[in-house]
Amino acid sequence: MEDEGCPVDRLRFSRMHSFLGSREGLPSPEDPVVTEDAVVFGRNYFDRPLAPEVESLEEANKLACKTDGACFGHNYFNRPSAPETEDVEEANERAQILADALALKKSAVNYMNPEVGVTVEDSTVFGHNYEPCLCS
Repeated sequence: MEDEGCPVDRLRFSRMHSFLGSREGLPSPEDPVVTEDAVVFGRNYFDRPLAPEVESLEEANKLACKTDGACFGHNYFNRPSAPETEDVEEANERAQILADALALKKSAVNYMNPEVGVTVEDSTVFGHNYEPCLCS
């Protein structure tokens, strides 16, 4: 098969193929890196001698559970300039609006993709095909 495309298209396709080849290892980083170039190298910054020590889960839990009288905090949610929190009615209304928007989005996606099937739970629903029948 002859390649009669312009040089720009050939360059684009070659770049696309090299990009697709380079992204194969991204979903599975546990796969080893294979290279044929002798000057390629890497460095593990986590195991170097000057790396900070990583504390274990038990040490982290011990540090989190310590209480110190010099520790203090400030509640930014109860300050006078804090925005008002919404009450239950507003939260329910917001949830209903978001649910309606989600249903509208699903409707729009189904409208734009006619290959999506229609499922109906009501046994009294029926339809009529107004396209001409090609049966003879």
